[in-house]
Amino acid sequence: MLLDVLPGPDFRYSHYGAGLTILFGNDFTNRTTSSLASPERQRVERDYLQALEGEPCFVTMERRIDGIRYRNVHKLILPLGTDGERVDALLVLLGVDPVRV
Repeated sequence: MLLDVLPGPDFRYSHYGAGLTILFGNDFTNRTTSSLASPERQRVERDYLQALEGEPCFVTMERRIDGIRYRNVHKLILPLGTDGERVDALLVLLGVDPVRV
């Protein structure tokens, strides 16, 4: 997914991706993180704010999606900037390891 950094700061999903839409059941393209319900909003914004410092952020967590428990959800957040100094976008890569039964 690709996010634009907005004043506030807030973040807008400029590209969410078909795979994430299938996984989460919603297309968040053009939605902002401020429109998300808590506690999801706090969780994603905490990670995105860390990447605003200009360093990549890597997070691994356990998560339940549509009643399916995933052993690990891996999220890599890469800060991007058009001027080489200010972060104005974030590239987020997400990988999931489903629990095998």
